[in-house]
This record gives sequence, structure tokens and C-alpha cells, in this order.
Amino acid sequence: MTDVRAQSNTGGAGDGTDARLARVELYGVLSAIFARELTEDAWVRLSAEEAQASLLHVAAECGVEREAARLLGVAAALAAQPRVDVVEDLAVDYARVFIGPGPGLAPPYESVYTSSTRRFYGEAFSEITAVLRQEGLGVGSEFGAPADHVAVELVIMRHLAESAAPAGDAGHPIASGNYQKQLAFLDNHLLRWVPRWAEDVAREAVASFYREAAALLVAFLRRDRAWLDRAVVRAGTAE
Repeated sequence: MTDVRAQSNTGGAGDGTDARLARVELYGVLSAIFARELTEDAWVRLSAEEAQASLLHVAAECGVEREAARLLGVAAALAAQPRVDVVEDLAVDYARVFIGPGPGLAPPYESVYTSSTRRFYGEAFSEITAVLRQEGLGVGSEFGAPADHVAVELVIMRHLAESAAPAGDAGHPIASGNYQKQLAFLDNHLLRWVPRWAEDVAREAVASFYREAAALLVAFLRRDRAWLDRAVVRAGTAE
């Protein structure tokens, strides 16, 4: 079973293999950003020129270069400040917005946004737990959060995108069904609540970093849904 953190390595405009690989990468990057407070080592990696160039390339393949550029602009501005101060400020903002005290100002859990009582461990939690089991994935106990956390749902999409077809072959017989599965997961889970959650992040976060990261995520999910629509048609035609 896979720890969510092990899955968080670093749809869109393009239709080729590069776009399919870029989707996998961007889902992983965004999962890592929201999975936990950024450590100093994670900030160093994210701030590295090579990593930022790679993220911008991946974002361009996915049709969200503008949103990624805004996030990287924030990161560049923060890089001019003492590293320890940046990491501490981001950790404080992460805890205040996503953890609490209390439920946090913008709890990153689907159950909170899809249940009438905004409670944890709702129906969405059970559904995501079932998906993890079906896909042979798991969340390590050290992650310490319910399974319907945004980072976990992004890991699931990363997994589905990665296993779409051998060598990214859109015409492979398993491709159409897998793309439809990805569409269903986007529609039934991430797109049902992440846009509203991102609005709360934009309103409550002090750090521009998390506001821009949430904006990038929403733009990517919407672009990716359009990409998957086209992929289903292509795969069905090729079968």
C-alpha cells in the first residue's frame, strides 16, 4: 500500500505523450504542496531554478502556464527573504487555514464541502477509502489525516493518469475505460468541492503562496477535464 507522501513527486492544452506525462507530474506536485506544511528541504527543492523551470514546462503542457507563473512569481519574491522565516510563515499559514485550532478556516476535506453539516468523515470519506482499496493504494498512518484530504484525491488522479495506457498509448484498448474512470473521479469528487474550497483559501490565507497554489489547482482540474473529454473521444475512435 502506498503512502500519500511517496506518491507526491513532482488536462491541458497538448494531446500527445508529453501532455499525458505532464498531467502525472502536475498532479504529484500539487498533492505535495497541500499534503503538509513545507519543510525547509522541500522549500529549497521547490525554489531551485531547475525545479521551477520544470514546473513551468509541465504547466505549459497542461494549459495552465499563466497560473503556474503567478505561483512561481510568489516563490521568487519569497526566495529573497531568509529561508527560515519563509518556511515558518508558510507553516503558520498552513496550520491556521488547513488544520486549525478547530477545523481550520478552509479544511482540505471533501466531506466538509459536500455534507450538509460540514462534518468530517462523511460519505465522501467512505467513497475515497473504497477507491483507494480498489486501486491498491493506501495512506500511511503517519499522514495523520482523513482519506478525503485534497492531497490524497490528487494522488488518486496521479495514479489513474499514470496507469491510463502502456507508454501513454491513447489507442490502447484499456485507455478509453481508464479515461472515463478519471472523468468520473474528477466529476464525482475533486470538481464537486475544490473550487469552493479554493475560494475559502483565497479569502482566508495570509500567504499568497497558498492562494496562488489553490488557483493553479482549480485551473488545472478544469483544463484536465477538457483534456479527458478529448482523450475519451480519441481512444474510442482508435479502438
